[in-house]
Amino acid sequence: MNKIPIVLKIAAFDITVEDLPHGNELNGWGDFSALHQRIRLDKTSLQKLPRKYADSFLHETLHAVCWVYGVQDEDKEERVVTTIATGLAQVFRDNPEVLPWIEEKLNGCHEGYSNG
Repeated sequence: MNKIPIVLKIAAFDITVEDLPHGNELNGWGDFSALHQRIRLDKTSLQKLPRKYADSFLHETLHAVCWVYGVQDEDKEERVVTTIATGLAQVFRDNPEVLPWIEEKLNGCHEGYSNG
């Protein structure tokens, strides 16, 4: 079984990936904090929904990529897409365990059932 990384390398930053307690203060599945350089995911809930787990991990990772690479609200679409593509390529290169984990979550389990 593939594991989600505990530390995600994004450019010069090490972003920790932490468990967000079930029944958290958020209205979502996770969050990214630039201040704390961390991604938090509601793993207890998300492990029951493996595809949503992968989706939420990617969602928060993209927030981190946008922060690291300086994407701004006023940036044009082409710059945003180019930056995100470069950032994701770098994340996948420097964190080789990420793609097998995502693939397992998307293809290895039926939604509603999980093997971890």
